[in-house]
Amino acid sequence: MIHVTKQLAIKLKEVGYDVPVSGNYFTNSTVEMYFDKGEEVDYNHPNLTNRMIQLFSAPTLYEAQDYLRDKHGLHVCIQVGSVFGWSFIITDIEHIKKIDSAVCFDTHPSALAAAIERAVDIVKNGRKVN
Repeated sequence: MIHVTKQLAIKLKEVGYDVPVSGNYFTNSTVEMYFDKGEEVDYNHPNLTNRMIQLFSAPTLYEAQDYLRDKHGLHVCIQVGSVFGWSFIITDIEHIKKIDSAVCFDTHPSALAAAIERAVDIVKNGRKVN
C-alpha cells in the first residue's frame, strides 16, 4: 500500500478528509512521524513528545481516490499511454465532463498521486464542490 505524502494529507484534510484509515502522520514544528494503526507506539520515544500538536490521516492513494469520487464527485482515471508513459484524467461525474488531464508520468503511483493532488486543488479552488 502506498500512502499519500504528508503534504497531500494536509491538503486532503483542508478539503474535509476525515475518514478512519490505517495510518497517521504526527507532526510538530521539528519532527514528522508516521504510524500504522495497531502499531505499538513507544510514547517514551525521544521524538514523540506532548508537543506533537498535529495529526493527519494518511490514507492510501486508493482511499484518497475513493474519497474524491464519493464526496466531491471527481473521478480520477489513470491510463497507460504509449511513448508518454502514464497519464491521468479527472472527470466531473455529475456532468460527465473532463476537467483536467496530464501525461508523462513514469509509474502508475506517480500518476495517481499527481492526479489526486490536482483534484484536491480543484476542490480547494471551488471549481467543483458538492
